[in-house]
Amino acid sequence: MIAANTEMLRRYRVQLFVATWLSYCGFYLVRKVYAVVKLPLKEHFGLDDIQIATPWTIYLISYMLGQFLAAWLGRHIESRRVLAIGMCIVAASNVALGILVDAQIASAFLWMCVTMGIHGLAQATGWPHNVALFANWTRRSERGMLFGIWGTCYQFGAVFGKGLAGFLLGWLGLAWSFYGSSIVLFAFTVFFVLFARERPQSVGLSLDDEAEPEPVAPAPGAAASARETTLSPGFVSSIVAMGLIYFGFKFLRYALDSWSALILGEHFSMPTTVARVPVHGL
Repeated sequence: MIAANTEMLRRYRVQLFVATWLSYCGFYLVRKVYAVVKLPLKEHFGLDDIQIATPWTIYLISYMLGQFLAAWLGRHIESRRVLAIGMCIVAASNVALGILVDAQIASAFLWMCVTMGIHGLAQATGWPHNVALFANWTRRSERGMLFGIWGTCYQFGAVFGKGLAGFLLGWLGLAWSFYGSSIVLFAFTVFFVLFARERPQSVGLSLDDEAEPEPVAPAPGAAASARETTLSPGFVSSIVAMGLIYFGFKFLRYALDSWSALILGEHFSMPTTVARVPVHGL
């Protein structure tokens, strides 16, 4: 009986690992399309650099705000359900972008901005809720190693997403750069819904972990001491410094990731299907 439960737990854990890996890979796969096709979109709609940057700026702002929404949803709805909804909305958003590319209407660009805002909100569900599911099914002692392996999902998603977008752009046209990634993500979503479970208890299993430490009554004045430490100039300056450093990393990363394909196309006359390659690992 114990052996059977162990084997069943192992099987469900493998399924969860694969399902969440595909989930976040899929989120990356669709989010990378816009950067690849910026130059074709710019030429298609007759835009300048500021205008073509607007939908992506809206996406990033809504993605940031969506983190707060994702946290709130996590306190009221299972992460598995939030992710399934988020994946469907993200895939549908890219389908809508493809439709708008082909639409012969004056307001197509305006609706593209609206769609990118919705896309950003849905993308915000990906990281926190996949990590939540991953934590539910892993022991603390193994989590670091397994998470390092799991983290390859967004590297592969970036490479695959850009490669697929460029390939479909050259083969079937601009709209299919968006359609193709959505088809793949819809397939990943089906797998996720079928095989991901919220936690071991959802299927009558349990995951033994290190025993929780016994609660210890705080020493007199401990709360005041902790508050003083948190508000101390050294602690605050360290937090601010780390935030500014990571802001710098992200700024450089996304500046390269978002504009390299367009710059290589405009200034070095490289076709978009080739210009995507130097930045596909970001």
